[in-house]
Amino acid sequence: MIFEAGETPPTIIEKESPEGVPFMQNLNDLKKKIKEKFGIHPEIAETIEVTAKMDDEKWTKEGFSIEEEIRHRHGPLVEIAGPTDNGFELVDLSKLDKKVFESNISPGCPLYDDMTGEFLCYTGQIDFQSYAQNLPFKESGIGVLFASCLPKDIRNRTIQEANRVLEDGGLLIWQGGTDEDVESGKKIGLELVEYSKHLCQRTQTYHWNVIFKKNETSKLEFAE
Repeated sequence: MIFEAGETPPTIIEKESPEGVPFMQNLNDLKKKIKEKFGIHPEIAETIEVTAKMDDEKWTKEGFSIEEEIRHRHGPLVEIAGPTDNGFELVDLSKLDKKVFESNISPGCPLYDDMTGEFLCYTGQIDFQSYAQNLPFKESGIGVLFASCLPKDIRNRTIQEANRVLEDGGLLIWQGGTDEDVESGKKIGLELVEYSKHLCQRTQTYHWNVIFKKNETSKLEFAE
């Protein structure tokens, strides 16, 4: 259907299937049957549980504004292991007036089949290739680092690497973390200035989205 200039397309409230059953109800019933027959990939099941947002908790340090903090950072903004298609809960990247440089060891963010977990393709575009736990930057040269749902075996070392490359007052915006990740940041002196956490009903553990700030009390530590 083609609309003339200035013409407003009609709003589709609910499409009917041939049998008279509301289209979305029909689609949801089909999805349910597929899930019951084939099961759900564990990572997807966990995501569904987390999005239920039961026992959620949010906190922001008094006077802290993520937009103001980013505006006053001198160094560049970098996402490691990106780009994150769904964005970040605690900051809207699309509203930033600074470019976020994307890095990953792969050509983009890997995309997997929801049902089988099979690798499909890479999405997004990176600006440079780099390991999250071994960034090609000098000490104290980065304004903001973004990280989302990193593999567990590199998280502690990546947090230490973030502390090394962040400028004084620099931010680490960490999404999909665990209690251990939060403690790792605190241990080396990063200040927790904002967080949201969601309880996963299956594992009874919290999934954290946090913002750390590097202050003079932060110290460099290197794990074996």
